[in-house]
Amino acid sequence: MNIIIQKFGGTSMATKATRRYVIEKIKQALHAQLSPVIVVSAMGRQGAPYATDTLLGLVKGGEAMKANVDLLIASGEIIAAVVLADELIQEGLSAVVFTGQRAGIITDERFNDASIIDLQSQNVLETLNEGKIPVVAGFQGATMDGRTTTLGRGGSDTTAAALAVMLSAQMAEIYTDVIGIMTADPRLVPEASILPQITYEELCHLAYQGAKVVHPQAVELVMTKEIPLRVRSTFDESLGTLVSKKRTNRQQGSLLTGITYLDNICQIKLKQGDFEVKTLLESLSQAGITVDLLEVYLSEMCFAVKKDFLEQCKNVLDQWSIVYQLRSDCTKVSLVGSNKLAIEGIKDKIESILSYAGVEILQAITSDAVIELLMAHEYRDSAVRALHKNLI
Repeated sequence: MNIIIQKFGGTSMATKATRRYVIEKIKQALHAQLSPVIVVSAMGRQGAPYATDTLLGLVKGGEAMKANVDLLIASGEIIAAVVLADELIQEGLSAVVFTGQRAGIITDERFNDASIIDLQSQNVLETLNEGKIPVVAGFQGATMDGRTTTLGRGGSDTTAAALAVMLSAQMAEIYTDVIGIMTADPRLVPEASILPQITYEELCHLAYQGAKVVHPQAVELVMTKEIPLRVRSTFDESLGTLVSKKRTNRQQGSLLTGITYLDNICQIKLKQGDFEVKTLLESLSQAGITVDLLEVYLSEMCFAVKKDFLEQCKNVLDQWSIVYQLRSDCTKVSLVGSNKLAIEGIKDKIESILSYAGVEILQAITSDAVIELLMAHEYRDSAVRALHKNLI
């Protein structure tokens, strides 16, 4: 049996008209003698009646409500799965709806952001062997004792990847409203081009550094079994981007794959001597704060946090009576490429390009595959455009 996982996002599922495209993609898989397993996100975006953010707006939430909130927001994907299954049946196709639990996705007990700890494939396989199409509600699973959990933002991608691994699928397809993975955000760089093929590692780096096309956990999952992943549009016939372990010939001649960015970053500078670095970092971690762009010098230490963590970070620093400087208007621009970035002198080129464009770099961190640049948000657009024009 040649199994293919097809995941459709919220914009693909939003209306009866958009779901016609979804049904055609499923029929194409059937015509190719493949056995599709469908994963769906909740229908539409915030404001649509069953969208995740709309459902979240119905309750105040809070720590005591986390398990209940998961019950609420998981219903959006269940509704989408039932609606699509009904429309497939009206087309003369046999379809069976699965919640995450029935699909065999077992998670830990971290409600609102659970991790998968076990996969049980028997129910889905039985349905496939009967010649029927499993339609799985994405974004969700269940604890060992049967309590509904959700997998965090982008969790339907994780569902699709987990099913691909669980069923040893031939391919996983992520259908969205973009034509594939681009070299940069086309809203900032009109000349950005589609990447016909990239590696799992490169897509992981792009995703972790801000690109929102595929959840990085999904990429990591399919990478474990080297299952090809294709990112493509629901609304046209282009092939999009193939993700595998190989680089294309085009990439072989270029160090850089793409440029992405994260807004709402805050930079914090501290004078050395008022604290012990290791102990401070442990305190920040215990408070649930992820530290980025960490640099420690003899006289000072600086790091960055997402704006969402700023108040918690301030509380930790204030508890220690640490004096600090804060810049809250920053963006991190990241250049992702091959594992040669650190040894090819590209950092000097970047500094020259940005200096000519009038961009001030606050911090620059270089690893083998990523160069991260912190700057004031006002420089973001000109920095991304200049770097793309000169390096990609």
